[in-house]
Amino acid sequence: MSNFITDTAPLSLEAAIQGPETLRLVPFERFLFQSDSAATPVVFRVVMRFDGPYRADLLSQAFRLAVARQPLLTSRIVATPEGHHWQSHDELPELQWRTADSPGFDPVKLPIEWIDLTKSAGINARIWPIDGGLTILLDVNHVCCDGQGARQFISEWFGLYQQLVAGGDLRITPTERTPLTDRGNYRLPTPPISTWEGLRNLYLTVRGKTIYLPRRAAHGEFDGTSDHVCELPLSAEETAALRKRLKRNGYTVNDAGLAAAFVAFTKSFPDVLHRRKKITILHPVDLRWPSDLKTPACNRVGVSFLRRTPGEIKNPAEALKSVRDQMQYVKQRYVGAEFLRGLAMTAEKPGVTDWLQRMGCFVPTMQFTCLGDTTRAMHYRFPMTEGIIDFHGLKLNRISGIMQMGPFLPLSLAACETNQRLSLTLRASASYLTAEEANRFLETFVGELVAIAPE
Repeated sequence: MSNFITDTAPLSLEAAIQGPETLRLVPFERFLFQSDSAATPVVFRVVMRFDGPYRADLLSQAFRLAVARQPLLTSRIVATPEGHHWQSHDELPELQWRTADSPGFDPVKLPIEWIDLTKSAGINARIWPIDGGLTILLDVNHVCCDGQGARQFISEWFGLYQQLVAGGDLRITPTERTPLTDRGNYRLPTPPISTWEGLRNLYLTVRGKTIYLPRRAAHGEFDGTSDHVCELPLSAEETAALRKRLKRNGYTVNDAGLAAAFVAFTKSFPDVLHRRKKITILHPVDLRWPSDLKTPACNRVGVSFLRRTPGEIKNPAEALKSVRDQMQYVKQRYVGAEFLRGLAMTAEKPGVTDWLQRMGCFVPTMQFTCLGDTTRAMHYRFPMTEGIIDFHGLKLNRISGIMQMGPFLPLSLAACETNQRLSLTLRASASYLTAEEANRFLETFVGELVAIAPE
């Protein structure tokens, strides 16, 4: 997105609105939509914190312009005889300004509520003036877009805000419509995965029984709004030290996060471990190519499963190496798209996907999502002051991602970097954990993440 702001025609709200749109749901969207409910909302949250002065009117105007360019964020799902479709909603989502309820009020702890896509568009944006700055919550239904799609929307929002504050005509790279209609198609690796290789990958994904946390409450006693949301940011110094050790030894934050999740689980829940059963981590994999960068916000994310017995995690250094090797294979062979192609095949046979879920074939122990560097200011040409993104005095402090959980999933970890500072979050189901247990698990995970990289 190095050409995010270009010499295009001036942008107005009328020019930004994409117009009536009817698109069929792709198999991955249908899969998420079938799991989406008030009890298990597939809604993720993006938390943004800013320090300094701001223009409320221009933030609202920029939001309206940016969201108008995203057809799936401004549509609802309707049922037709031919199946479910996206249909443009009558009204654009608005940025909702709120006031703090009490001293020390933290919006992050607010319940993540279900967004019913049959009745409204899939984004809920709220903003609070707090402590001389702003805290913004974006709750997004994953059926509409993934975390990278949300990041794309945010970059356009604040790119437009920067231009509005500076004055003059608004100029922004046009979006391309063809990739949106093609969003359910994924490239094949070179050389393509053979039938034997694909069957081997499927076998490794479903082989063996998965370790699960026991429910602490009857089914249905808690819904999605009872989930525990925890956030633990590292300092810039801690992040720099971690990155230095990882880079020196050829590892990524994603590698370390996955390995730390395995180790933290074995230390936090020893009573559920079984030497022949496996801890399974569902790990989203970004499937975007450079040609996708002008596609409006949508899902271009694949799914991979990492499985380890407790015995394979006893040595954290060896666990880290094995995770890196597996993730390199996943990226090089574009394995994250295999699950989606499987969904497309089973979608042609009614009931198969539901049967696989009931059998527990694709129900993991937990989820880990690495959103990477959410700012990449040089690519978006955002103004910088001493390494911090600065919109005429409104400085970006940090961004955190709190990811969704599917049915029967107790834990969802996420890592997100802003201004060279890593933020770790956990969303835990109250059906499985208390708030105290959730906080302890996140602290254990962060401790393992910081310690797992070789010196």
